[in-house]
Amino acid sequence: MEMLEKFKSIQEKIDNLQECVSELQERYDANEEIREGCPDVLAADKAAHEAIGQICLDALFDVEPKGEA
Repeated sequence: MEMLEKFKSIQEKIDNLQECVSELQERYDANEEIREGCPDVLAADKAAHEAIGQICLDALFDVEPKGEA
């Protein structure tokens, strides 16, 4: 039963991270017209988006396995 709870917790974290990344992507897409005029802003936003995506992936892999799983 404890293992099932851990899986549920991990799945909730994954869902939350996916939601955060989706929201960032929506904001990024919505503001694309504004950023088109300034390449520096576009590059900075793209780098921030990629960094946040990497942080999310790193957080997923930070979960230490327990038991024999």
